[in-house]
Amino acid sequence: MSDVDLVEEMHDTLEANDEDPMTLLDHREWPYILAEWYDSDEFEDKKKYQKVVNYINWRLVDMRRDDFDDQIESVVAEIQDDEDSQSIHEMSSSEFFREFTWNDMPDRQIAYFCHLWCKENAQIVFSNGRIFVYDGDIWVNEPKRVAKILQGLLRAHYGKHVKEEFLDGYVSVNDAYQVDWNEMGIGGPRCVVENGILNLVEGEIERETRPDDYALIRFPVRWEGMDAERDRWSNEFLDRSVNDGDLQKLQEFAGYCLHTHNYPYKKALMMLGDGNNGKGVFEDVITAAIGPDNVMNYGLRDLSGANFGLQRLQNTAVNINSDIEGNEITRTSAFKKLTGRDRFKVEPKYETPFEIENAAKLMFAANRIPDVDTDDLAFYSRWIFVEFPHRFTTRDDDGYFDADPHIAETIIEDELSGVLAWMVEGYQELCEQDHFTGEMEPEEVRTEWSHLSDPTVTFIRNFVTDGHPGEEGDPLEGRMTVSTLYQLYQRYMATTPVSPVSKQKLARSITNRFEAETVSERRGPDNDDVARVWDGVFIPHNKREEIRELRTESL
Repeated sequence: MSDVDLVEEMHDTLEANDEDPMTLLDHREWPYILAEWYDSDEFEDKKKYQKVVNYINWRLVDMRRDDFDDQIESVVAEIQDDEDSQSIHEMSSSEFFREFTWNDMPDRQIAYFCHLWCKENAQIVFSNGRIFVYDGDIWVNEPKRVAKILQGLLRAHYGKHVKEEFLDGYVSVNDAYQVDWNEMGIGGPRCVVENGILNLVEGEIERETRPDDYALIRFPVRWEGMDAERDRWSNEFLDRSVNDGDLQKLQEFAGYCLHTHNYPYKKALMMLGDGNNGKGVFEDVITAAIGPDNVMNYGLRDLSGANFGLQRLQNTAVNINSDIEGNEITRTSAFKKLTGRDRFKVEPKYETPFEIENAAKLMFAANRIPDVDTDDLAFYSRWIFVEFPHRFTTRDDDGYFDADPHIAETIIEDELSGVLAWMVEGYQELCEQDHFTGEMEPEEVRTEWSHLSDPTVTFIRNFVTDGHPGEEGDPLEGRMTVSTLYQLYQRYMATTPVSPVSKQKLARSITNRFEAETVSERRGPDNDDVARVWDGVFIPHNKREEIRELRTESL
């Protein structure tokens, strides 16, 4: 609360109590605030005091104006008597403790003296309804640090009520602590790392941080230059996990997470692929590079409500979530606000509500794309898809890539500076082209979303045709076998991040759409071989070629 708001609050209180000046004098903090204004050499402070006393019609109350001023002067004298040996702000914490007789002093006076010391010596600010303390590099929202400062000043005389008097009566209302939220957070294409402020465009450390940078986020990685070692990260993990086209998008979005002050590109990342395909390794390594304290793991449902947990978004770099509730997105309007530079209301439990504009980047992972019931193109325009198409296992000769169960741990231990350099490179590429690689039009995203939500249905709709090969002039000899059609289906599904359904389930889906069935057919020169074939459907030659081309492109 600013001093202007405080004057108005005093006015409202007087109005509600028949302008009785005792409501001001009996308040736990206001006599000391009024005394500070009364005794100040600043014109604006004296103006505030005069405005408050002018709210009172002195002819209609029991107290005379002179008597009220005398009461305030006595508070001034009380404070000055305790300050006569040395100005409070010039004392060390030990001198401050020894200077006063604390036993008989009321909590509100103790809080006032703490305020006089802290406003010059303790690095505390109040912004957007929250208290921040400087930790040497960044400002952290940890009110317990304020308690430690007061404990250092008061020792055994510290108590909960003193802290409340200090926070409510001074930190939250006094101009000495107020910082506009727009000034909080390091601006521009910069971030804080272990060894200073990193310029993301230049790829160089600018300098060490200062309190007036008002930085809120520090990444727990040392900057070692753009050439920092990342061989295992790039060659042994990324190149084996993600195809080239998607890898560029993934790198750009990872770099985007380093831009913590705002949300200039209205995009969220959706990583897709069945289990054991590298998504978890990617999340673990990126979380380590950004720092667990700078990462949230909320689902869209949690991010959609104005609950107290959303306040963490104010100093969070990225929200990474791997569990979309019910595999369904229902609150699309909230998602658009979070990615669209809109302000929204946060209602912390037991605290004053406030508004924020989200800067935390949103990253989601799913085995298959979640269901969504909307045609809103603004929703679809927000998404970037990255597929993790390969499966990794520790079993030999099972047809899958060999997994290294310790690769995330090794990369985090040995190559985190290299991962940071890889992210910075992605950020630079994003800024240079001013958009993400391979951005699709919203209509294309909607089509792709529908396709990915159930690729089996898409396969049947786009490739399976009713009829018989011979009747349609197809070079296929005889009816298409169940195994051949299923193999084509498997090839197609290998181009998506979703595992194929069983042969039996595919057959049921086909018979639900077409008047077709599987039957036994004798084959071979002597008709001594029996095969299950499709009677009523097949995949035409040109469609078979299309599937082969899709599979080749995916590789």
